[in-house]
Order: sequence, then structure tokens, then C-alpha cells
Amino acid sequence: MNAHPGPESDLRQALLHLAYWHLERGHLHKSETLSRGLLTLDPGCGEAWYYLGASLRRRGHISDAAQAFVQATQLGDHRPEVWLALAEAKILCGDARTARAAIAQVTRALPKTDRRFRRACALLRMCPPEAVVY
Repeated sequence: MNAHPGPESDLRQALLHLAYWHLERGHLHKSETLSRGLLTLDPGCGEAWYYLGASLRRRGHISDAAQAFVQATQLGDHRPEVWLALAEAKILCGDARTARAAIAQVTRALPKTDRRFRRACALLRMCPPEAVVY
């Protein structure tokens, strides 16, 4: 997000909060619309990419959600929930290599007692084994 204070920054924050609010209440189309609106103002907002991905994921658009989660991580949103969402989407898309890399980010960042760490371990068990090349 743009760190400059002012009306434009306030608008960005308001859109981000509204996108989250609608996502949490299951208003997925509204959250998606707000996230896309924010991304037209600030395409570098990793959090908006995450909310967009979460909305898309919950609506069944897994491939598009995975792309949004990748964008979020590339823009610096490295929260464990973002990596978990990326891992889950990539498993569903059949991309076990990217899923494993995302899971590794979670397991390095969290203590073993954290529920998100345990979720990451469960996701890892869902990844097919890597092919061995001789």
C-alpha cells in the first residue's frame, strides 16, 4: 500500500477494510469487486491480491485464486495465511512443487504448536511425491 497519508491513502485503506469485511461475511462478489477496485488504484497492494484470491477461491475459481496468491506473495504479503492459501490452491491445481515451497515458508515462520503449522503439515501430506529422475 502507498504509505503517503492523505485522502487517496484513506480511500485505499477503506477499500481494503471493506473487502475484508465482505469476505468475512461471505459476500464474495462484493469483496472481489472491492479488491479489484483497489487494485486499479494500487496494483502493488499485496493484501488486496490476497483478498481477491480468497474471494475467487471460495467461489471455485481455483486457478485464478492461485495467480492472485502468487501476486500477493511477490508483492511482499508474506503472512502465513497467504502462504497457506497459495499452497492449498496449488495442490488443487496440481502444482505440488509450488505448494511445497509455500508450505516451507509457513513451517519456517511458525512454531510447531501453531495451528497454521499443523495445517501446513496436513497440506504437505496431500502433495503427491516428487518424481525421481534417474
